[in-house]
Amino acid sequence: TYYMQLMYEAGLKQWSDAIGVHVNITNNPPDDWVGKCTKNCDKGFKDHPSFFFKRFTQIQEKKVAADDAAKPIWLTEFGWPSIENVMPAPVKGWEYAAHNSEADQATYLTRAFEMLKTDYTYVKGAFVWNLNYNLGPDQEVTAWAIVRPDWTQRPAYKALAAMKK
Repeated sequence: TYYMQLMYEAGLKQWSDAIGVHVNITNNPPDDWVGKCTKNCDKGFKDHPSFFFKRFTQIQEKKVAADDAAKPIWLTEFGWPSIENVMPAPVKGWEYAAHNSEADQATYLTRAFEMLKTDYTYVKGAFVWNLNYNLGPDQEVTAWAIVRPDWTQRPAYKALAAMKK
């Protein structure tokens, strides 16, 4: 968020139409935040805002402070990893991907969109990362895919397809 402050000090307001944010989430449900844990509470990744879906709210706070609240935020990348049915074990450094089931991935993604629609209307676009970035079971990006390496649909794909648009 300090980076956003510096960007605004450098003139971001006059040179942007929207603010893009990558929300790189670990093993935290979308409603959780630093100090509020409902699942995987003993698994780590709970002590910094960057581990949570709602990280973008801190960017909104910086926009408000810069008198730029009306400018939309776009989540240019967000999702939850799950190694279930795509990898035998998480890649070193990405162990949190083993804490989310495929069902969690589906639930978290659909809940995130519900939250955006009702509680965070300043977010005008959100892109799930990713459809099928299956580079193999030794690549961490595989855990984020919403389809399996053979292109069968994971529960997240089905849940997103079934959502009211």
